[in-house]
Amino acid sequence: MQPQIQTLTADELYERTRTERSNRDLFTVKKIGGSEVKRLRYLCANEYRHEEHIVLSLGQRIVGIGGVQVNPSDTKLLWIKHISVEDVHQGKGYARLIMEAIYAYAIQRGLIVSHGSFSAMGQRLKHIATELNERFPQAASSAPFTDWLT
Repeated sequence: MQPQIQTLTADELYERTRTERSNRDLFTVKKIGGSEVKRLRYLCANEYRHEEHIVLSLGQRIVGIGGVQVNPSDTKLLWIKHISVEDVHQGKGYARLIMEAIYAYAIQRGLIVSHGSFSAMGQRLKHIATELNERFPQAASSAPFTDWLT
């Protein structure tokens, strides 16, 4: 099955969780061995309404999301708030596809991509961000990457 990418508003994402059986648990938090576990680790129910969502689906099932938001203080910057891929689908290049779609989204809107900070898991994406900044200089930020300190 080929992955499909689309851009959804918060309302459109919510509608998919409401109407598609395979996505009803998208915001569900489960307790497993004393830890809270979510299907998409960085998708936050408290924040998603402020974001546009670059969604990667296999059939109807959403298996990855990149949440982006225009910086309210500098409307030329597009923040990448998170990129989340289901654990069972990691290592298949889906985060790269989402990041490429985010850059295309930014270019279409004349925005500069701002990467926020990289989590420990997100360190694997830094080289892709560097590559995309070089390939798409019109969307590249001059700000250095930072790490999310945990």
